Amino acid sequence: MLRPAELGHVRQVSAIPAAAKVKSYALIERYGLIWIWMGDQPAEETRLPADFAFMADAKFRAVSGYLRVEGNYQLIVDNLLDLTHAPYLHPAFAIPGISAEERLKRTTTELVREPERVIAKRWRLACPPNGPTRNLFGFSEELGLCLSVMNAITPATDRAIYYYIAQGRNMLLDDPHADEELLGILENAFHNEDEPMIAAQQARMGRETDVMALDPVLLKSDSAPVTARRFLAGMIAAEQQR
Repeated sequence: MLRPAELGHVRQVSAIPAAAKVKSYALIERYGLIWIWMGDQPAEETRLPADFAFMADAKFRAVSGYLRVEGNYQLIVDNLLDLTHAPYLHPAFAIPGISAEERLKRTTTELVREPERVIAKRWRLACPPNGPTRNLFGFSEELGLCLSVMNAITPATDRAIYYYIAQGRNMLLDDPHADEELLGILENAFHNEDEPMIAAQQARMGRETDVMALDPVLLKSDSAPVTARRFLAGMIAAEQQR
């Protein structure tokens, strides 16, 4: 049994050794995801890289999935910022009676540059809904329908990523069949079409992780991905200098 005079000594001996301490980072939990700030800056909700508020909105119902993609994370960003690939790589999203070329002609784009993000906007006017949308929601016009999508990317290695996807809808909120159909559409598009193409790109690149180092031929539709790559390169360089 310890005497009162010995308690102070015990407290000193049981203190956490300096070598056992680990660095901590700021975290915020939002939309079912954990956002981590790996630097010294405090966690700020206003600096979240994306707004996935539909994930916590009672007016929406969301389905979600996950996959591992064998490719550098910037290849995924390229894929998402240039949707001209969709009519060719995702045939299930075809619009009956309208060719892929005509669909692209009716599409208007805008590239928005902000200090820490690039936004690629697309409008497709005077087009009916695609096949899956019409079949699932049962109407020929998309009046009032909102389909919000989350694409959350976390690098696993320099040539592989963890890819979390979700899609919310503001109709058929209590219909389990709609859950199954939308999740099946997502899984088919990402697992069977996007992921094999991106993995093939990375395989062709070999050990290289920066496609720009291979001096690629750039098209007009590459403006958003190339801008995002340049922004990201600048942010990485600035962080390394700090």
